[in-house]
Amino acid sequence: MTIIVAVGRLGRDPSTKEVSGTKVCAFSLAVDGRKDSGGNKSTTWLEVRAWGKLAEICQKYLQKGKQVCVTGELSVEQWNTREGEKRMEVRVTADKVKFLDGGEHDKSAVKSRVPRAEIPDEKIPF
Repeated sequence: MTIIVAVGRLGRDPSTKEVSGTKVCAFSLAVDGRKDSGGNKSTTWLEVRAWGKLAEICQKYLQKGKQVCVTGELSVEQWNTREGEKRMEVRVTADKVKFLDGGEHDKSAVKSRVPRAEIPDEKIPF
């Protein structure tokens, strides 16, 4: 499993549909890279999928241009079109989305999974 933390801006408004009775929200995320020697930035586009309650919240509060921090599992999907062209899409299945632009959910993080058990500090070996 490859985990990614990415900060970027939504490239389009989120869209939501239902899959096997569970809501899934999809949006594209533009993540700026470092400037090269010529001063040009590269942009990496990620396709983000949020499920369940997180999907509902993303659909309600996010829109094109909003800045977020997404934490989740990274995967790369490859396929050939009907014309035989190779295509590739970098996807993130979001575990957590943090809204960075302010507003009603200013500086709040929304998690999609059940929180892990709290571990007292004295039990942590480092």
